[in-house]
Amino acid sequence: MQSLLYIFEINIICFIVLLFIFNYYNYKTIKHSTRERIFNHILLLSIDLCFFDFCLEFLNGKMFNLNHLILEIMNSLYYLSMTMIGYKWLNYVYICTFKEDLQTKVKRLLQIPILILMFLILTNHFNHFLFVIDSNNLYHRGMGIYIHWIISWFYIVLATIMSLYVTIHTKANFKKRDLTLFLFCDCSYYRKYHSNVLP
Repeated sequence: MQSLLYIFEINIICFIVLLFIFNYYNYKTIKHSTRERIFNHILLLSIDLCFFDFCLEFLNGKMFNLNHLILEIMNSLYYLSMTMIGYKWLNYVYICTFKEDLQTKVKRLLQIPILILMFLILTNHFNHFLFVIDSNNLYHRGMGIYIHWIISWFYIVLATIMSLYVTIHTKANFKKRDLTLFLFCDCSYYRKYHSNVLP
């Protein structure tokens, strides 16, 4: 019970803080560049993730009408949101590093793993490959969880490698400080992902 309250407290605090950052950021910024729009997407996805995590912990094991369906939908959105944060973060790091957006062809290639995940999510109700909600409305991971891990880590690992490469090869100290911040955020993502998804 105490650990459950701790999870609720963390998610509520993160939800409120991220919401304030999002509102403040949009209030201060009149015209959004591509980089700023991607940052907004990351904030919104992070807010969604906190909301889903809170709801899933609260509803897990509860027995009432439609809860089984609600748990399936929210778990699916949780999986997708986690992966989308990684994809958007890779886009954001690339723009901040090279001062230009990814080429359309590259984006389409990078979106293939997301399309694979979306297919797995849409078919999960029938094969329970990613997860299953049992008759007691309790969540259990399926064998496909490893594919979700690989897809989600794929984007963060790419962003980390890119940041490391540019950090090593750049001579500007101010740019190195910015890139080091990206690496710190990558590590934070790893910790968040491990704490929520791994056993």
